Amino acid sequence: MNLKLSIMALFVVCLSSVVGGVSHAADYHRYDGVSYLLEHEMFAADSFYIGSVGCELFLACANPGAPTEVEVGEGGAVGTVYLRHTASFLVSAGTVNDYIHAYHAGYVGISGGNLLNDLYAYDNASVWIGGGNLSGDLYAYSTSLIEIEGRDFAVNDVPVALGEIDDLTGVLTGTLTSGESIDTVFYHAGALEGSVNGTIVLVPEPGLHAMQAAALILLLCLSRGLPAART
Repeated sequence: MNLKLSIMALFVVCLSSVVGGVSHAADYHRYDGVSYLLEHEMFAADSFYIGSVGCELFLACANPGAPTEVEVGEGGAVGTVYLRHTASFLVSAGTVNDYIHAYHAGYVGISGGNLLNDLYAYDNASVWIGGGNLSGDLYAYSTSLIEIEGRDFAVNDVPVALGEIDDLTGVLTGTLTSGESIDTVFYHAGALEGSVNGTIVLVPEPGLHAMQAAALILLLCLSRGLPAART
C-alpha cells in the first residue's frame, strides 16, 4: 500500500511540473525568443530572468537576437523580475510579488494586475503603465523612460499637465486608463544620485487627442461660419 501511495505522489509531482495552477520552486530563465502567457502558474518565491536569444544572463548584448516576451495573466504570480536586452515583460492580471528591474532596451507594459513592490528602469529601458494596482515606488535611472497613461494627475496634491514631470521626486496621484487609481512615489533616481536622469512622462488616454482635434475643428468651423461635418 505504501508503495502505491509513493508512486501516486511521484505522479502528482511530475504532473504538476507541466500543467498550470502549480507553484515552481526554482529560478526561472527565458532567453529563447518565445512568447509566454503565465496563467495559474506561480513563481512567487523565485527570481525570474527574461532576455533575448544569444545574450548572456547578466551582461549587455551588442547584437541581441529574438526577444522573449513573458506576460503574467489571470492567476499568475512571479517574484523578482530581471528584464534585459530587448525582451518584454507584460502584466495584464495576476501578481508581481517583488521588484521589477528593467535593463538595457527591455520593455515593461502594465495594464492590470497587482505590483506589490518597486519598479526600477535602467539604461534605455521603457515602461508603460495604463492600469494595475501599484503598491511600490517608481525609479527612473539613466536614459530610461516611464510613461503613465491616464487623466487627472497631480504631484503632491497639485494638479499637473500631461507631459514630462519636472519634479525629481514626489507623490503621483491620478486615474489610469483602466479606471484604476494611482497613488505612488516616483523618483528621477539618476538625477538624485548625481548621474544621468531618467524621464517620467504623463500621457493622455487613447482617443483624447482625437476628441481634442474634433473640438478644435468644430471651433474653427463655427468661427468661420462654416457647417461642421457630421460624425
